Amino acid sequence: MTRNLLIVPIVLAGCAVPMEAWINPGVEATRAERTLLTCEAEARRDFPVATQTEWNSSITIGGRFCDDPFCFGAARGLPTARQRDVNADLRARSVDLCMKEAGYSKVRVPQCPADITPLQLSRHPGSTNGICLVDGAFALSP
Repeated sequence: MTRNLLIVPIVLAGCAVPMEAWINPGVEATRAERTLLTCEAEARRDFPVATQTEWNSSITIGGRFCDDPFCFGAARGLPTARQRDVNADLRARSVDLCMKEAGYSKVRVPQCPADITPLQLSRHPGSTNGICLVDGAFALSP
């Protein structure tokens, strides 16, 4: 029995840390990718990007009148804005649930070392032992 892996990046490119991947024994890699893309499209439809601006103001206490060891007074800093997508977590949870319902399990797979050229696989073995990721494709680890 073979297992096909579909990678779902969770870190910035170039970082040499394990990545999360979806596994479903016996599924073709193209079918696994299609399933993931379908799940992601459904999640975007159900939970569209909803950018919200959050304002934070800062207050610094102290610094006006100092009589060692105490300072009295307050200074107000300029407010700062931060934007975030309030539906991002819901989309991620929706994709996870969709993939699990399709029979996939999430596992962690290490990235291949940058200084070697491993043998890339078109079909993946039934275990993640000896598997690594290189240029977005799964390969036999050296």
